[in-house]
Amino acid sequence: MSGFDLKPCEHQVAGHLFEEGKAGCLVDNRGHFYKPIQPGPRGDREKEFYERLHLSKEEGLKEYRNGSWNRGYIEAFTSILHGGSYSEAIKSLLVVTQEQTISDRRFSSLMSHRCPTFSRQESILYKGEPKKINVLQKDESGMVEWTKIGDEEIIWGDNENDDATEVSQECGEPPVDFADRTDLDSIPEKIKSLPFLIRHAPLLKAIPKFYKVCSVENRTLLELEDLARMYSHPCIIDIKIGHRTWYPDADESYIERCKKKDANTTQLDLGFKICGMQVYRHSVGGYWRASKRWCKTLSKSTIDRALESFVHNENGLKPMDVYGGPGGVIHQLSLLEEWFAYQTEFRFYSSSILILYEGDAKSSSEANISLRMVDFAHAFSTKNEEQMGRDENYLEGLKSFKAHLVRLLSKYF
Repeated sequence: MSGFDLKPCEHQVAGHLFEEGKAGCLVDNRGHFYKPIQPGPRGDREKEFYERLHLSKEEGLKEYRNGSWNRGYIEAFTSILHGGSYSEAIKSLLVVTQEQTISDRRFSSLMSHRCPTFSRQESILYKGEPKKINVLQKDESGMVEWTKIGDEEIIWGDNENDDATEVSQECGEPPVDFADRTDLDSIPEKIKSLPFLIRHAPLLKAIPKFYKVCSVENRTLLELEDLARMYSHPCIIDIKIGHRTWYPDADESYIERCKKKDANTTQLDLGFKICGMQVYRHSVGGYWRASKRWCKTLSKSTIDRALESFVHNENGLKPMDVYGGPGGVIHQLSLLEEWFAYQTEFRFYSSSILILYEGDAKSSSEANISLRMVDFAHAFSTKNEEQMGRDENYLEGLKSFKAHLVRLLSKYF
């Protein structure tokens, strides 16, 4: 469609990249992101995942606008959307007396977007080249030196004296760790009776906005929100979550391949791995880009240094500015962890979180830190009671990643 300039995505750090003849992701000038759907069951699952959540969200918003939600529902949903504790909101909702239904118009209606059509003489899926962003550092050359406070070198790694409690307070974590509370074991069953929009609000908030499925040159694409669009110089890291990337029903050869890959990276031992990242560095006026291949070489002894390098924009930002504070990564991980502690309807394998912040920022207030969930080719819905239960693989990966960040920041206290 005229007016919509479709071009290869220049800020893709992992996943569908324009390399080795593979189809890459595209963006347009409206802030939409186009991801090629993989052929076979993987693509079908991701497509169905987005379509199901989109439909459920639309149905929930319709119920809300029709005035069928009571005040408790509205207050819980609003609290979660504004960064409040999921556990606190749900607990309060389940113990209060249901009030009469009321209508509230605080949420704006969703805009409907027409799927663009494309007319190109040659394939932009395979022959397009992303605009060359100014990558002046690659892989090892962009890793920062060991941080020093005064003249004392900080040694990253296990330290029994880490002051994790103080870091947690600085990060504005929820006051109670509901994920480990045995007296609230009955809550997951009660949550199932709540509207989809409320019980899965943290998930809906974390995933990219879905517009629709469209086709380009006989290739099917997911039309999603372009998460990097809001940033002038986006700093992005892709973290794959979970101690294992394979799902139980996969064939043996696939499981064995995944087990080998997981064991050769930090995935198996730590429950997460870095898949790719880019950081805008002001001293050189360009980006440090860490490739997928190089990220696979990161080990338990070097991954913390890589995580520190990600928040090194050479413009005044410190690790606490991005990872800590009430709006930082650790706090956002805690809010997502709360949802995973109770949700029993989804399983996520080989799925990632993206962390983004503004490379021009000099302080946390300018960083606009965002944590989003992506990659759902191996996302499954639980189908029967036997499959019900927490997604322990993803939950434990989230906890491990958060613990690494807390330990990293504790070196500053």
